[in-house]
Amino acid sequence: MPSMTKTLTFQPMAEAGPLGMRMRRLEDGRLLRGTAQFADDIEPKGCLHVGLLRSPVARGELRGLDVAAAQAATGVLAVFTAADLDGTCLPLAVHLTTPGAVSPERPILAIDRVRFVGEMMAAVVADTRYHAADGLDLIQQEIDPTPAVVTFEDAMAESSPLVHEALAENLFFLGHRAYGDVEDTFERADFVVEGEVTHPRVSAAPLECRGVVAAPDGTGGVTVWTSTQIPHLVADAIAECLRLTPAAVRVVATDVGGGFGIKAQVYPEEVLLAWIALRLNAPVKWIETRSEHMRAASHARDQNVKFSAAVRKDGRVLGVRATIFSSIGAYGIRPFGPLLDPLGTAGLITGPYDIRVYEYDTYAVATNKCPQGAYRGVGMVTAVLAHERLMDLIAATVGLDPADVRRVNFVQAEQMPYLNVTKHPFESGDYAAALDSALKAFDYSAARREQLKARHEGRLVGIGIGSYVEYTGAGSSTFQGRGMADIPGTDTSRVWLAGDGRIHLQTTCPAIGQGSHTTFAQVAAAGIGVAPESVVVEQTDTATVGHGTGSFMSRGSVTAATSTYRAAALLREAILDAASYRLDQPAERLSINGAAVLVDGEPGMTLAQLAERNDGQHVLDVSATYDAGQASHPYATHVCMAEVDRETGAVKILRYVVAEDCGVLINPTIVEGQVVGGVAQGVGAALMEEVAYGPDGQLLTGTFLDYLIPSVGETPSVEITHLITPSTVHELGTKGAGEGGTIGATAAVANAISDALSLTDVSLPLTPDRIAQLTRPYDPVSYLEWNARRRPHATAIWDGGEIAFGELLERVRRFQRGLAAQGVRAGDVVGVQLANIWQYVALEIAIPDMGAVILPMPMSLGEHEMRWLREKTRPALVVTGADLEALTGDGSAQPATAGPDPDRIVEIAMTSGTTGMPKLASLSARLKQVTFEGFTRRLEITENDRVLPMTPLTQGIGGMCLYCLRVGAALVMLREPHWTPEHCLDVAAASGATVMVGVPTNVIRMLNHPLRLSKSLRAVAVAGAPLPPEIAERWETSTGVPITSFYGSMDAGQLAVASPSDPQPLRWTTVGRPHDRAEWQVVGGEICMRGDLVQEHYWGETSGPYAEDGWAHMGDLGFVDEAGYLHVVGRVKDIIIRGGTNINPYEVESMLRAHPAVIDVCVVGRPHTELGEVPVAFVVGEMTKEELDQFLKERGLARYKWPEAIHRLGELPLSGPGKVNRKSLRELAAQ
Repeated sequence: MPSMTKTLTFQPMAEAGPLGMRMRRLEDGRLLRGTAQFADDIEPKGCLHVGLLRSPVARGELRGLDVAAAQAATGVLAVFTAADLDGTCLPLAVHLTTPGAVSPERPILAIDRVRFVGEMMAAVVADTRYHAADGLDLIQQEIDPTPAVVTFEDAMAESSPLVHEALAENLFFLGHRAYGDVEDTFERADFVVEGEVTHPRVSAAPLECRGVVAAPDGTGGVTVWTSTQIPHLVADAIAECLRLTPAAVRVVATDVGGGFGIKAQVYPEEVLLAWIALRLNAPVKWIETRSEHMRAASHARDQNVKFSAAVRKDGRVLGVRATIFSSIGAYGIRPFGPLLDPLGTAGLITGPYDIRVYEYDTYAVATNKCPQGAYRGVGMVTAVLAHERLMDLIAATVGLDPADVRRVNFVQAEQMPYLNVTKHPFESGDYAAALDSALKAFDYSAARREQLKARHEGRLVGIGIGSYVEYTGAGSSTFQGRGMADIPGTDTSRVWLAGDGRIHLQTTCPAIGQGSHTTFAQVAAAGIGVAPESVVVEQTDTATVGHGTGSFMSRGSVTAATSTYRAAALLREAILDAASYRLDQPAERLSINGAAVLVDGEPGMTLAQLAERNDGQHVLDVSATYDAGQASHPYATHVCMAEVDRETGAVKILRYVVAEDCGVLINPTIVEGQVVGGVAQGVGAALMEEVAYGPDGQLLTGTFLDYLIPSVGETPSVEITHLITPSTVHELGTKGAGEGGTIGATAAVANAISDALSLTDVSLPLTPDRIAQLTRPYDPVSYLEWNARRRPHATAIWDGGEIAFGELLERVRRFQRGLAAQGVRAGDVVGVQLANIWQYVALEIAIPDMGAVILPMPMSLGEHEMRWLREKTRPALVVTGADLEALTGDGSAQPATAGPDPDRIVEIAMTSGTTGMPKLASLSARLKQVTFEGFTRRLEITENDRVLPMTPLTQGIGGMCLYCLRVGAALVMLREPHWTPEHCLDVAAASGATVMVGVPTNVIRMLNHPLRLSKSLRAVAVAGAPLPPEIAERWETSTGVPITSFYGSMDAGQLAVASPSDPQPLRWTTVGRPHDRAEWQVVGGEICMRGDLVQEHYWGETSGPYAEDGWAHMGDLGFVDEAGYLHVVGRVKDIIIRGGTNINPYEVESMLRAHPAVIDVCVVGRPHTELGEVPVAFVVGEMTKEELDQFLKERGLARYKWPEAIHRLGELPLSGPGKVNRKSLRELAAQ
């Protein structure tokens, strides 16, 4: 085609009329009237139809295909297998220059093995689609299935089979980068905040699936019509595979019924159809079905990110670490290879934040799944999900509002241009302004008040923020830097004056539904001076427009728009030169307005006249190619308010606001359409979309019955505010708007739900089923069933051996049949007196599910206490070790089960009892649910943990661990009724325990015993008594394992739990921040509670723990510091009142424990005739009264606090839960 050699110097453009103008889309008329031409509308004369045989297994040896019957079938003209392609068609190759990256060639048809369900094995060519389908059914397949590699864990296991035998491991790429002094930064941090996000595998699921038509051109070349976003890259691949010259392959982009990135890659079907057309010398056509599309097109995301941040007390992030796993599938897909998401996510984990220290490891993992490809927001959706979850977790850690944490960390406007830590050059922007604009439109302060009111009403309402910066419109340097040699990075536009006087335009970025015909028309109109309606935009044809990259990465309004504007400006100069010649007027007197050339503002000649009279002396057909020196960087903040239905787990989005800056707006209406559509897809990923595979690699979501996508009903009404900070990368100032809606939405919705449910780690999608597991009343069977479905073979209990979730569920059902045979019915009380063994766990689950009430009976109870307990509760059955065999038979009685009821009493718990017999607390399902949620979340329990209760499961502290099964963690059983440090440490090592839970006495005794800690141990949590800071320090110094405390009682739930990731001083001196669903206060130094965490009444009584003031006084002394952490300093009843002056025994004990001769100590009050009480000390160790006095004197303890006497014991007496029995010591002291 002719081209113009004249060049212009392009400057930032002044405002031009058509740019920024709202106008209706020019392409909508033919789309709505059905005159558009999609792939299925193309059918050359004599066209044959192709059907494709796809692998039914994920991994296997392909022994052979018997095609004889298919070849003889009615209407079948040919059947092709890999043997037919041998020597005439090369496999698809991805050309990478990235060090360490590998991308095995992808055969067009499987040769001797198959690697995912849906991989092509053969093609049948027939006169109709139906005959082709019939022929496929007649092919006899001989495939030997072999174990599939499906999950990250499968792929990375040492014994894992290999997806590609030529590779040493199931890794296409492992990238590691470190920026700054990471180790020093984390050592200097006030806090280390950790989290994890998982984004599911998803499908773009466009309305139109793929389709290809190919026809020989009669000269040895081929023309291919395909529903694609990258026609030039498809042409390059076909030419390479078929060993044709580039000019011999013509690719025409048909109208595209939705791309979203899934059509931005080269598929083997496109190569195969071209090969068949040349082989048969006939046009051929293949139109994909939805089931084929779900199995064999491409998927996206399927990523897991574990992250941690070094944080200052003011919320400032000092550094970030991230480990990223991306399941690529069986092959890297051309042109991106296996690097698209792994590098995209790693590059923007730091987001719009001023973070100068960063380290990442990113794994591109090979699995037996459909290959991973592009989808709206590639890499960035997961990166934003990670860094926005991180911001919310930091806010919770340091006690700031999530919006304030973002403000503290944003790159500021005055820092622009800004080179981020991974060398992304942010050219312009004001991230804080976007946040402020979104919060103002949202009325954020009022929304928080509304949320607080809703929570007091028992509603689960959350607010989520998603702030991000993305990169768009990258040029050749970006793709060269990533080693993606198949992507040129440039885009070309051709603009010409047609004979009818209208401007015609083609770009290398085909329209894919985003309104780009209108956008390009407006840009060309601005560059020339005509009306947009007079510009005709044609679909991309590689034969009639120069080479370019295509439509992805929001290139349309950046690279293609810039090349269009430059070509339009060149054409404008050419038109004025030609008109000057025709009108015999100097060019400086001429201008273009509408469809005419003016002379000094007066009509000179129309463009149609100029086109008609042009004799070829002046070229009125010009092209321009644009290569962006760097990417552009649009950004936005999304704010979402969502409510979670506590019963069903359904999510309703109440409000959604976006403040976005995509630079100069070409057409605000089109931008808003892109934002709303993107938000819908982001919401879908957050709430419902997931491409699921079974353990054998079989696709479980092959239709829209299983793979859910959001409809109008699930898409929120979106309020949009535009900010405009022009890009300085090119003269148009645009930044791109195609992907931002999706990028911000997933994070905002996930954060809103996390805020409502107090989630730490997030695994999407947050479906009603998954949320219901978090919100429904305490219902252990449903948790067990969920984990049994999800991970049937994962360990639920370690009891000397492994008991999987599926097996535990069966044992629970067996117990229920046995209980029913014993006559247990709903409403009955069932006592259970067992050690920490699997049978106790099974009964704890089985009994409440039957509507009965479990009565845990500690093994330490004496005959008198047992008799009293039976009289108070009248159990229908008491289960001891001797009764277990009778309950585990094959009883035929079918038990009734009770549905979840938050107000139903599910357990009777014995309080510690300080005088007389203990009280019997009535624990509702709601109380257990709320308190246990806080316990597992604050201790950061995940499905990878093994939790070892060091105290009896029949008592509060040990029983708290049972809820860890809900998140898929395993419980470790001690089995022995009497705790010893030797046995506990042996069990921890043998089981691989990661978390141990007990009382401070457990820790003290382990410290006084040779430590042989399990290497897997990551945390210890204690309760029941204040954790002496000197003991905590000694433990962590000796072991390096974080120790933390939690606080609650049997009258109420767990009020506060310190996290292992809290800083050392707070772990050692506090019990963490109070549960966000707890109502509490400190009155006169005493901790008080009410609400969901407090029982209504004691069992068999009408009264409860509430005092006349409406609060339950917990009897514990404490205070809350400025950071919101709760300090528990002792029991009210333990305070010694000496002559009217209070003595806190815990203060004296803490000081005495620092004496080298003291192993353990307890200080209690002894009656005194004059002073009321005086302190006395019971010491385990060798210490005299004189040594005690001298030691306390040297440390400056007030004289009145010194113990009046010292008594040496071999060990301190313990109560049932493992606490020091102060009551017995007071009695001993009184003697």
